[in-house]
Amino acid sequence: MQNSNGIRFINVGEGRPILMLHGLMLDHRSVLPFEKVFSAHSGWRRVYIDLPGMGQSPCGDIRNSDEMLAALQMFIAREIEGPFAAFGYSYGGYLAQGLLAKGADLLGMGLLAPVVEPEFEDRQLPVMRVLERDEALLARLEPARLAEFEAFCVLQTEAVFAGTMAELMPGFEIMDEEFIKLLQASYGFSVPVDPLPEPFQKPVMMVTGRQDHIVGFKDAFSLLPNYPRAQYSVLDRAGHNLQIEQRALVETLFGDWLARMEKDL
Repeated sequence: MQNSNGIRFINVGEGRPILMLHGLMLDHRSVLPFEKVFSAHSGWRRVYIDLPGMGQSPCGDIRNSDEMLAALQMFIAREIEGPFAAFGYSYGGYLAQGLLAKGADLLGMGLLAPVVEPEFEDRQLPVMRVLERDEALLARLEPARLAEFEAFCVLQTEAVFAGTMAELMPGFEIMDEEFIKLLQASYGFSVPVDPLPEPFQKPVMMVTGRQDHIVGFKDAFSLLPNYPRAQYSVLDRAGHNLQIEQRALVETLFGDWLARMEKDL
């Protein structure tokens, strides 16, 4: 991994830049599986970063989301030239919205289970509902791992567990816990990102989970007036980790978003 003023990142491929932003408490490995989709879409330089305080990036002097966004803008100014696309999962989706609101020259924006309402109590959330349980799997998990898995996943199966362990847990286990607590206390931007001063006229992908009890799906729907070219999808049998629980559908929608941007070029 390379280093840009404390932010660790990797470049994959060449061409138009696309910034891949992971969620809170994770690292770039949580969005790296989208590489599979790029095999059918050449001409993209994927920029995978570890956000400050997560993965291999130290938190530095960042204390809130405004400062996180400013650090991201500085990274973009140094490492990305010209228009670029932005994709964000969960908190990464909130940061992508912040970049757009700050005037970033975006080719398009992809939002996967995005944070829309930064304050948890203001979110419109469904009740946590498990739709599939592999009792044999759950019985053999140690208590701490079981609690983590049950807290987030609505499909509690071998395949989802394997994906969670491979893609989410590596970052979760090395995050800066004290920094995360500090950031959560100042989670929202000081200036709202919705509504935008004027609608964003480039391709947008919004994919949400119908059973997502972390950020929900209704708040993302309210963003549609900002995005005249948005495709909004709410997936059944999908919680906050929908890219694992409904991998094929999410990858199809991601590929469609890439294709729509490519047709605009």
